[in-house]
Amino acid sequence: MVGIDEVLYNGKVMTIEREGLPRITRKVFGNYPKYQLVTSHIGRKSFATNFYEKISITYLLNFTGHKTERQLLTYISKTDVEKAKSTAKIFKVLVLRGLYQADKLLINNIFILLINLFNSQFL
Repeated sequence: MVGIDEVLYNGKVMTIEREGLPRITRKVFGNYPKYQLVTSHIGRKSFATNFYEKISITYLLNFTGHKTERQLLTYISKTDVEKAKSTAKIFKVLVLRGLYQADKLLINNIFILLINLFNSQFL
């Protein structure tokens, strides 16, 4: 396979046959070609990561099968700071487009507060 035949050290899920005992499934670590490590799970996680903030969270939860937004955020490795930053960005866009009719000064203050929170995490 073109481009994914590089050999990597990683875990691969394998079914292990045992004489006189039930089969078991385990992750076996070793050197494998990358194409043997690719699973449908990679597509699921990439989809969730790429479409977060681009489509409604309700749809994304439905597509991925997560019950809560917190589960989804953990799955796609979003931190609370990243979530606050993206929330601020969404509110700012809504205010600029005039789609959110709340007090613009209040929204602007929330945006500044969230940005300050974000910046304080990296000082």
